[in-house]
Amino acid sequence: MNYSTFSSKNSIIHRMNPALKFLTTIFVVAMIFIPFGFVYQAVLLVFCLSLFFLAKLPLKKLWRIIQSVIFLAIILSLINWITYKGPGVVFDFENQYYFFYKPSFLNWDSFHVTTNSDGHHFLQGSMYGGKVLPSDLNFLQGSLPKDCEYLGNGFFKVSNQENTNALKDLIGNNPVSEGWSIKEVFYGTSETQQYVYIYLTKWYTYSSQAISLMIYVTLKIFLMILIVTILTSTTSSIQLTCALEDILNPFRYLRLPVAEWSMTIALVLRFIPSLLDESNRILKAQASRGLDFKNGNLKDKLFSLTSLVVPLFSIAFKKAGELSNAMEARGYNPRYSRTRYRDYDIKFWDWIIFSIAAFLFGVLITLVTLKGKQMFVSFGFWDIFAH
Repeated sequence: MNYSTFSSKNSIIHRMNPALKFLTTIFVVAMIFIPFGFVYQAVLLVFCLSLFFLAKLPLKKLWRIIQSVIFLAIILSLINWITYKGPGVVFDFENQYYFFYKPSFLNWDSFHVTTNSDGHHFLQGSMYGGKVLPSDLNFLQGSLPKDCEYLGNGFFKVSNQENTNALKDLIGNNPVSEGWSIKEVFYGTSETQQYVYIYLTKWYTYSSQAISLMIYVTLKIFLMILIVTILTSTTSSIQLTCALEDILNPFRYLRLPVAEWSMTIALVLRFIPSLLDESNRILKAQASRGLDFKNGNLKDKLFSLTSLVVPLFSIAFKKAGELSNAMEARGYNPRYSRTRYRDYDIKFWDWIIFSIAAFLFGVLITLVTLKGKQMFVSFGFWDIFAH
């Protein structure tokens, strides 16, 4: 990829120092993998979209990313529909909310929040094609196992696992549960104080937890693709090499071969397009000789791929040999200090963009380390809109 391709782009992101741009990308990728909820994912989305528009990238590229992510969301919906039948449950919810944001539905007198005599909040999501136990539980009055208390909305307070098993047997033998699958979510605060949530499902049950998890994972994948696209679309392979060399430069004091690592990565990036072009040529050449890559069973397709892999490896080794001979003929020695054709200065806006990413990263890491403040990431998103 030629640097002149990027020189015509006069945006802040294109002119940004490659090392700071690469570090900013690393910070954003790290924040994407941190298990935070939708509010913080929205903050990251705003930051990444701001970088996209600052880079003046075409909207067609953003639309192509959205199209691929929508297709992935459909697949995730089917997987979550099969996997997650329960509505999603959070026990002792007051210790599991955002540090800067507490969902307003906690204060609502709704079906989704249960408060027991100890003052603990238990939250449940919604089910479509499933149901929880009736609120009054008249059919179980006088039949509950010993040391078992019904809190409402499917929540029970039990003393041990034996009580839970007895409770499931009691519910399963009741006409209200006929034709339904009995499922449970178990949570224990101590050996004598434990909670269980029992609900009923069928094969077609779809829950709010499945929907919210689909949106949650899809949003993470979209952010990942978006930030990597911004980096690769605004940075040439030469700039990436210089960025890696600058970032790895402190390892020189440990006598590590930083220059060799940087050159190796640069060569890999340089020859990926060339090998892709060679693979297309080989495919067309083999197809012109009557080799069919599309039809046939899996075994035939795998066998036909050998006609692509073998010559591609041969070409790759041949190019590697020619490149090594050319570098030796020009007197290349990675152990000697080398100068650069271009020096990439760090400007004011470079520091601003990098500082925003570093600040967000620091805030999120701080919130993760706060004891007793877990981040609510599950089905609460759907419940907010359900109300």
